[in-house]
Amino acid sequence: MPKLYRTAVLGSVSAIALVSAVPVSAQDTEQDTGFQMEEITVTARKREESLQDTPVSVTALGARALARLQATDVGDIQNSVPGLTLHVGDASNAVVYVRGIGQVDSLAFADPGVGIYLDDVYLGRAQGSFLDIYDVERIEVLRGPQGTLYGRNTIGGAVKFVSKAPADEFGVTAEVAGGNYGQRRARVAVDAPPCGRQAADQGCGGL
Repeated sequence: MPKLYRTAVLGSVSAIALVSAVPVSAQDTEQDTGFQMEEITVTARKREESLQDTPVSVTALGARALARLQATDVGDIQNSVPGLTLHVGDASNAVVYVRGIGQVDSLAFADPGVGIYLDDVYLGRAQGSFLDIYDVERIEVLRGPQGTLYGRNTIGGAVKFVSKAPADEFGVTAEVAGGNYGQRRARVAVDAPPCGRQAADQGCGGL
């Protein structure tokens, strides 16, 4: 199948105030001068800790890293994670292999060899697990058996998809893409801060 996407245009609009991206746990800081060790926080062991202190083989990709990769779905990260093979199967299911361990069968009753988690919720079947990447905080790929913390179907490893938390201010981010065969695509994310009773009396989010 030919690759449809060739170019992408990113833009941001806001009705009241444009909100910059919320700092993610997997920080993709860039320094113009000098060298500084990047501090990356992950939840591979179900608690926040520095990636350097985590005794687990894990690769974390934050929002900036995913943007640089122009990743539109989880299959686009496989070339950036050692030992990972991740692509869409014949029934639109996620075919995931970590270090050669996984499951290619598209049958609904087949158990995967690598667990996929969406905001710590386990996706028990491969169907529907080939997730789009948009408005995401980070993706963590844990290599090796993870049964102690994550339970069954993680003998090869686990893929954790962490969505971005809502911002404290109202904002809208839009993405427009175009490809060959006349394909057009647009996606929009809206940050709507929660309203308390006092905030609602004064106008939610300053509105």
